[in-house]
Amino acid sequence: MQGQMQGQGQWQGQWQGQQAPGMPAQSVPFHYDPQAVQNMPPPPSYDMALAESLQQHQQQGQGQPAVAGGAPALSVIVLPPNYFDISLIPKRHQCPVRSTVHTNTKGSGAIESYDSKLDYNSDELWKYFMSYLDKPQLYMDVHGWHTETRTKEITESDGSKRTETREETVSDFRLKINMARYTADQWSRIVCIPESGNAPKTLRETIEDYTHSSNILKEIHMIKQPLWDFQGVTKAVEYCVRATGFPNKITIAFPTTNNKVSAFSSHPLSRMAQSCWTWCLLAVTCLWIIFLPLFYIVRKKVKTTIVSEYPVLISGPDFYTRNYYMIQGHVLSRSFTTVDAL
Repeated sequence: MQGQMQGQGQWQGQWQGQQAPGMPAQSVPFHYDPQAVQNMPPPPSYDMALAESLQQHQQQGQGQPAVAGGAPALSVIVLPPNYFDISLIPKRHQCPVRSTVHTNTKGSGAIESYDSKLDYNSDELWKYFMSYLDKPQLYMDVHGWHTETRTKEITESDGSKRTETREETVSDFRLKINMARYTADQWSRIVCIPESGNAPKTLRETIEDYTHSSNILKEIHMIKQPLWDFQGVTKAVEYCVRATGFPNKITIAFPTTNNKVSAFSSHPLSRMAQSCWTWCLLAVTCLWIIFLPLFYIVRKKVKTTIVSEYPVLISGPDFYTRNYYMIQGHVLSRSFTTVDAL
């Protein structure tokens, strides 16, 4: 506790513009040294980290720490067994006969297709999904920040002056941890999750809901979701950061790329409806007031979410223990970088 309080004083002195010993005023390069870590005492236990993090939130009246944006929103662990389609356990990673439909890759790595072969052919749509089941790219994004009040003097056209005040977010450090080495290369199962009030369906039935529809704006999506104890790891990493004495805000998110495969109708209006240029034009001309409600009424979105699971192959306690001092080193160095998980 004494070391933690000392660290907290260093952080607070730094934000007040004082150069505290051992605490950089700006981000400095940090190099993880495994040999040096071997001489360090073992980190506090994972259970202790969870308990301390929860206690801190309760003392602050915040309840349980939440996982920020990017973490999987679908809790597939607690769903009853009839939500699962376990008839297609993979023998190997790739589909034996890969789909040849035309696809587009978006900036986030998401795959989408408007190929007419997928409109009414269930086997081709199944093969399309099976062909793009390479694992998603998972990151842990640990962001320390605080807000500062900025004032600005503005001169009006008549010569009068007024002061404008605004709150501005200032980043103290930002560490992104690449979890690729621990994300399973092969999916473990496919989960079909119906919307509230709809009966559960298998993967085949869900695909046929799409191919049997003649709607010109129909669409179907498959989400590739890493499976991990995100809540527990979030609490443990937050404790790890707090142990350095860092007093400001902490946001921990799990952004994922290459995590979506979509099929849309091949009708020209379908492609136009998904184009950002179309919606920009509608916004400029104010025609979105007419076309936006019409779009949501006409389009046909399959009412079952297809999720393929990819287990994270390291437990929360092992990740916490292996990366504890690495995370702390980057926090104390005020790093803004991306590293691989240890």
